[in-house]
Amino acid sequence: MKIPFNEKETLEYLSQQEINDTVFGLGRVPEIASVRDLAVSYKGNIDKYQIEKVLKRSKIDRISKPIIYLVFIIIVSVSIYNLSNSEIGTFFVLSLLWLLLVIVLLIDILSKDKNFSILLSQEGMIIKDIFYPWNEVYQVYFIIRSHGKTNAYFMALALDSGTSDKYEISDIVGVGASIEKIAAYIVHFKSRA
Repeated sequence: MKIPFNEKETLEYLSQQEINDTVFGLGRVPEIASVRDLAVSYKGNIDKYQIEKVLKRSKIDRISKPIIYLVFIIIVSVSIYNLSNSEIGTFFVLSLLWLLLVIVLLIDILSKDKNFSILLSQEGMIIKDIFYPWNEVYQVYFIIRSHGKTNAYFMALALDSGTSDKYEISDIVGVGASIEKIAAYIVHFKSRA
């Protein structure tokens, strides 16, 4: 289905897509906002002479998560070593837990879904090696899914072709950048096209 080319109908379309993506249509309705609306609320400064802006997962996030996983792996490894002479069932369960933690660590470090950057310039934006020229991007929206005390952030691109692409940017939003800051940069570079 092609997305409509007016703000109200596009928002309704994206809202319906989000409801369809939730389990049986249950759960909180996600918040959807255009970059224009979010950019207005950004109070920081943007370097108007900057040629391009790279948005990526923060260094703190890239370093802290593996360290936390490694600490758990070490704790489980020590427990496995201490229990290796004891009951075989306990040893087996802890060994499986250790293997699971190693797999989660490797997925987090090597995942291309989490470890990508967004390059913004006056020509367009590049997300996961896909170039989107500004003249083909009708509008950019942020979708915020609330899960208790945490949020998942998505960026939806409404394209002039009538299609949309959506990317999870939860790992980019956080320590280094707010969605308002990202929106302000998108509006800035799109206005220079």
